[in-house]
Amino acid sequence: ENCKSFDEIVETMKAFAELNHIGADSVIMGVSYDQNSLAEGRHPNRHVLDQVSTEIPVVAIHASSHMLVANTRLLELTGITAETADPEGGRYGREADGVTPDGYCEEPNAMWPVFGQVQPRQKFDMDQLIIQMQQVYTEHGITTCQEGATTADQLAMFAGFAKKGLLKMDVVSYPMHGEDVDKMLADYAEFDSRDYTGHLRIGGLKMSSTAPAGPHRVDDRALRARRRGRGLLRLRHDLRR
Repeated sequence: ENCKSFDEIVETMKAFAELNHIGADSVIMGVSYDQNSLAEGRHPNRHVLDQVSTEIPVVAIHASSHMLVANTRLLELTGITAETADPEGGRYGREADGVTPDGYCEEPNAMWPVFGQVQPRQKFDMDQLIIQMQQVYTEHGITTCQEGATTADQLAMFAGFAKKGLLKMDVVSYPMHGEDVDKMLADYAEFDSRDYTGHLRIGGLKMSSTAPAGPHRVDDRALRARRRGRGLLRLRHDLRR
């Protein structure tokens, strides 16, 4: 997020890769870029990230977490080609010919295939990482955070942190609708509470849709939430404006 130009992004990611001895079986990842803060005033593309590496997968994730950019190697591993159609609710950036992917992926349905290649390549000591991340937050006076689209694997990870006493901040989890949320709530019932257990609790469910949800579906989710003593917040976005 501190980079102010494409050149700085390339230099920073190359330095990170060299410092951490990242090889072709891993991935180089940058987070929180904002095109509005870059001198170029636009998103980077695969050609920019190819300057970091053409052999190692490289990904830069937007500050909003709703967009990312992949280098050519990562696009190849993911199988995103000129023949790949835009997914429902998502979009792939294209080059001047209108078909060749430029590495830009917008919204979760376009991003998940990339993450499917990135996540198995990540090599972290997660216990040490969560301790270090919390230090950054607390040094800035932040004592509560949330994971707004929690997967089953992520909830298992957070529950593990809580049970090992590694959470010093309060963490609120919102399991993502589309996962097996009923199983998640059953497996981690001790955290499905208004109170924190080991600094972790489930605060509700994350739902998103690119089309109107039918009344029966909404009513069923609302009823189940009410039975759990949860309030409801309805947000309506008119995308036609």
